Amino acid sequence: MQHPHSVQASEGTPDPPSTSTTTTTLAATVSAGSGASQLADQGAQLAAEGRFEQATACFEQAVKEDPSDAAVLEMLAQCRMEGGQDEAAFEAAAAAARLRPDWPPALLTLGRAARNAGRLRHAAAAYRSYQQVASAAAAAAPVAAGCGAQEAAEAAQEEEEEEGAAARDELAEVLLLLQRQLGNQLGLPGLVLLERHGADDGPAAVVWEAGALLAWFLVQQQQQQQQGVTAICGSTAAGGGAGSGHLHCGAGCSVGASAASAAPPITCSSKAATGGSGGFWSGMRVLELGAGGTGIVGLAAACLGAAVTATDLPEVLPQLQASVAANGGMLAAAGGSIAVAALDWRQPDLAILQPDQPFDYLLGADLVYSAAAVGPLAATVAALNNARSSSSRPLKILICHKHRHQDVDAALLAALAAAGVRLRAVLWDASRCTVYANAAACEALSLT
Repeated sequence: MQHPHSVQASEGTPDPPSTSTTTTTLAATVSAGSGASQLADQGAQLAAEGRFEQATACFEQAVKEDPSDAAVLEMLAQCRMEGGQDEAAFEAAAAAARLRPDWPPALLTLGRAARNAGRLRHAAAAYRSYQQVASAAAAAAPVAAGCGAQEAAEAAQEEEEEEGAAARDELAEVLLLLQRQLGNQLGLPGLVLLERHGADDGPAAVVWEAGALLAWFLVQQQQQQQQGVTAICGSTAAGGGAGSGHLHCGAGCSVGASAASAAPPITCSSKAATGGSGGFWSGMRVLELGAGGTGIVGLAAACLGAAVTATDLPEVLPQLQASVAANGGMLAAAGGSIAVAALDWRQPDLAILQPDQPFDYLLGADLVYSAAAVGPLAATVAALNNARSSSSRPLKILICHKHRHQDVDAALLAALAAAGVRLRAVLWDASRCTVYANAAACEALSLT
């Protein structure tokens, strides 16, 4: 019964499972006074006969009588998927998984229902949970005794292996869709963001809200400059006051639904559209601190034509290099480039911070999570900024910070100010992320 349907574009938090039947004639299928167990048996028989509408009615009535039966909710989710009720199927599957979080069938059905409903991040999480739980269950399975029992165990194992292989393929599909979805939201269709979610992967292996917001901001600046608009203002997206000079974008998603639709996406059909010849970021020399494994900010700048040096700790670089390689064609079409280099703020390499050709911009997103990292970061930024202090072209700084702890927020701005780098907020969204810019960046980007 578990067939994929078309993927829709939506994300959100599941509501309690709906038990309403859409067709009144289905009520005739349910025997009056039937108990939950009898209804479930009746629904299973109808589903086996391919009568999914009638089976759905039985399972919905069974859930009304006993909402604590995960097996019935899981079967209800499957029947709803067969009927194309993708969102309702997701609700039922989520309820089943909450009741039995260590039951592989519930998790697998949740992954499929979430995928069909377009809830891609929910789907990825469910598929991964399924893989972990199914693996643990297989390792703990007792050894079958007797010929008949052994044959049955082998058949069950073969079926589980087939399900596992299908789940792996479906997870790979979901991850690919996630990569494309975020690129489209940023206005950079075709951008590939290689996230990793393994048990051994750290926080640098995935895209966080601050990185997505800063990447989106760079794209918007390119479009604003090309359209002759002097600054992003509140009227560009929902929530900002007209003429405020600030943009409150989104409603909690990565870059915000309203932010993502504020301007048409950039295409890579010509260098003029992205970077290449004439784009605002074309030829700009950019240093990115804390690029992470996905390199979302540096990739966005390079896709707009900038020459980027993306830096992070040595252990992060293999994933970052893979992300750059995956976008080679897009970078070439835009006339941009990315060089990857290891940089430890505790012992920064001055050859990277002070090259023969100085950087025009310093970019960074979600750079500090704790107060311990603030001092090394401020010292690194100061070393870079001081190298340009006597230049007629001062360093322009754009940093996006995620507000998690008030003491870290205050310490970051105070340490940078003490190092001669004063920032002001120019953009923020509902995910508690703020883009800060120094005076040189504000002037260059006409941020009033």
